[in-house]
Amino acid sequence: MRFLRQVATTSGLDPRMATFVVDILRKANVKPRDYKKQASCLLKWVQNNIYYINEPRERLQDPLYTIRVGYGDCDDMVLLLASMFVSIHL
Repeated sequence: MRFLRQVATTSGLDPRMATFVVDILRKANVKPRDYKKQASCLLKWVQNNIYYINEPRERLQDPLYTIRVGYGDCDDMVLLLASMFVSIHL
């Protein structure tokens, strides 16, 4: 668990992640400080834009890599969403 938190935090503190996340929120017209809508918008984005794959063996992807390739398993999606939340301090 500690390792997963570290991965999410490290990726979330990357300025590229914050820029990416803010762009998603702006395009969706989510207002600043509307934290529930921000969280909902980001969850919906991950669900609609990251293709789910079932991995025969477990491997973890960096969240920025998951964005780049556009696919991952449930762990990859959770890491991505957590790092998105970290990037805007949700």
